[in-house]
Amino acid sequence: MANRRVHFNKGNSSKIALVFSCPGQKEFQAGRPVNGTTGSNLDILLEMLRERKLIGNFKSRYDFRITNAYSKVLFNNKDNRTEARLSEIYEKKNLDRLYAELRDITDAVICFGTRASKAIERLNKTETQKLNLKIIHSCHLGLSSLNRIKADKKGAEGTKERLERLADEIVIQWG
Repeated sequence: MANRRVHFNKGNSSKIALVFSCPGQKEFQAGRPVNGTTGSNLDILLEMLRERKLIGNFKSRYDFRITNAYSKVLFNNKDNRTEARLSEIYEKKNLDRLYAELRDITDAVICFGTRASKAIERLNKTETQKLNLKIIHSCHLGLSSLNRIKADKKGAEGTKERLERLADEIVIQWG
């Protein structure tokens, strides 16, 4: 399995890309990006975006372009961390890789988490790697990030309700 690209999935379309932070233990085990709770939450969110007519029909999350701000697998049991340092994300080689994976995207990039947003912002500060499309920012879809979303006025605070709020925020940013 030396040829696995756990940080990247080309998908079937070049309209929308989904950018996450970096692959972790679940991705390493599955051999592809966005697994575990994050993957399940992405499935729910994508269905909500389809219902809001923001995206068309799809069979699975792997119909979309998926990549990560950092391509190396990081997880606590192996690295004592689950996130890349900004200095690692900003390395020229890493930004070149990220740009190469996204340069043909035509409509939008949805950034899930601070590291993903920072990586795309850094690309857009350059003239040669600027992405001329919509950039949408969202929190990461892991439970530690989702659980920081405050309850709505009715007191709803479950994962589904938080994902509904994220879907609404993405639609607003999309314009």
